[in-house]
Amino acid sequence: MNWGMLSKGLVDEIRIAIAPVIVGGKKATTLVEGEGYAKVSEGVKLEQVKCEQVGKCMVLTYKVLKT
Repeated sequence: MNWGMLSKGLVDEIRIAIAPVIVGGKKATTLVEGEGYAKVSEGVKLEQVKCEQVGKCMVLTYKVLKT
């Protein structure tokens, strides 16, 4: 769902929580499943608007830049 909305330009803001724990592996879900972009230059451009600590986590808020 994230990929579908991003690829159609329907997202205005993204919030990413960074927790003090590492997870992952072959079957781990990524932030944006789907087709994605092969090159950094093709990716969705963001502008950081806020960074705050919430409990033990950091929450980063980004505005999606429309091209």
